[in-house]
Amino acid sequence: MSEYLPYFRIKPSDDRSTWAVTLAEAKAHLRIESSYTEDDTYITELIKIAQSLVEIECSLTLTSQEFLATGDEWPEDEVIDLGMSGSTSTITVKYYNSDNVLTTLVKDTDYYLSNAIGVSASIRIYPVTSWPTLYDKPDSIEITFDSGMRSTIIGDNPATYLLGKQCMYLMIGRYYEMRQDVITGTVVHEVPLAAKHIMNQIKNITIC
Repeated sequence: MSEYLPYFRIKPSDDRSTWAVTLAEAKAHLRIESSYTEDDTYITELIKIAQSLVEIECSLTLTSQEFLATGDEWPEDEVIDLGMSGSTSTITVKYYNSDNVLTTLVKDTDYYLSNAIGVSASIRIYPVTSWPTLYDKPDSIEITFDSGMRSTIIGDNPATYLLGKQCMYLMIGRYYEMRQDVITGTVVHEVPLAAKHIMNQIKNITIC
């Protein structure tokens, strides 16, 4: 799923190397012996589902993930705002020049970056002088970068990250134990999602 910003479309990579909850942590939370491995694949899927749900609901990225931003033209004010925080050391800015050749711009020579700190800050890219001429075609600009709370602010303020992780535990526990949306007894009722309350608190947290 792509996320649309003015001038750019941002798409996360399909895979990432680190998840907020490890398989061992999830099994410990579920009180499953480490030697029991028959459900490992299913639990791993639940970890990925739970993290995706938390990230979508709270508009954040819990662990570092690579993103690709593509655009057809430079912004009118020349400032590229990626709309999320991240590790500025991993950014690569490429464009198709007037000869339709993919060219990599050099940091501090062709462009410089803002200091994005925390969840509420956003990576901004500025040209040193002005942006170069593009070849006239879709996706003539390609920017790759890493974004993720684990890689940017966990050392300074882990509260939001830990709340997100707790939501994941609750979701994993619910989906592992309750394989359907209802419990049937004398009455039928929906199982409440306790993680929803925590996610509402995360959305009210502002980190400066």
